[in-house]
Amino acid sequence: MKKIALCFLVITFSFSAYAFKKRLKEKHFKKVEHGMLKTEVLKYVGSPRVSRRWKGKDRWIYKIQRKEGRVVLEDTKEIHFEGGKVVYIGEPIAPKVSAEEQDELNLQAAKADLKAWENRQEAAKKSREDYQKWVLKVKGKSKDKGVTVPRFRPVN
Repeated sequence: MKKIALCFLVITFSFSAYAFKKRLKEKHFKKVEHGMLKTEVLKYVGSPRVSRRWKGKDRWIYKIQRKEGRVVLEDTKEIHFEGGKVVYIGEPIAPKVSAEEQDELNLQAAKADLKAWENRQEAAKKSREDYQKWVLKVKGKSKDKGVTVPRFRPVN
């Protein structure tokens, strides 16, 4: 019985410590200012839930709980760093295009890259053919049988 009571106390204490940490983050999030270092941000609001790199900036994403009456709401806040210093604090930045639109843009770019590669391959093929014609022409016109023409082997 004592073990059960002890477990119950440990679990209760853990949850209360977790709730205190959440309130602490919400309370001190407003202290974060532009130009702060990452270590200072960690001191005020703790570790982020998610950390990403986007467009050359580190993005730290926090979920902050706030209470309105009996309802607990969760807000998402972001802090962006450039060069180790805060450059943005606020709501998440939504992409300018949807995921489907970005997929279509990526597909078009891939098709353009493939077309450019095919054009380079065609130009290389023509260049090899021109070189081979030139070699035959030089060998045919030369009276000196000792003319050396570099050998060409296609590279795949």
